[in-house]
Amino acid sequence: SAREPDDTRLHLEMNQIVDDTIADRNQPNLRAQVTPGAELAPGKREQAVVLSGNTSLTIESLPAWNYADELSISMWVFPTSLDDSTLLARIDPDRNDQGLSLDIVDHHLSG
Repeated sequence: SAREPDDTRLHLEMNQIVDDTIADRNQPNLRAQVTPGAELAPGKREQAVVLSGNTSLTIESLPAWNYADELSISMWVFPTSLDDSTLLARIDPDRNDQGLSLDIVDHHLSG
């Protein structure tokens, strides 16, 4: 069967933040930047990043993506407030800020 290229997968182990960076388990060149103040806390399996309304996680090193491309995303989210929030966004400023987002709005998932 066909296998996707290795650079299309990202697995962030939330075990260590170094210089506001979390590295991919298998590909250290793929990483996420977290805003200063992001903290680690015990998660269901391993560590988790605690992101408040003032902190975020940004992945800059993903390969190019087109809107027609298939996309699969998995995350475990444990909201600690009832505030509206963005869980995931991939916005393209070169396309009039079009893209995708997954949000919590009025206590429901919205995308």
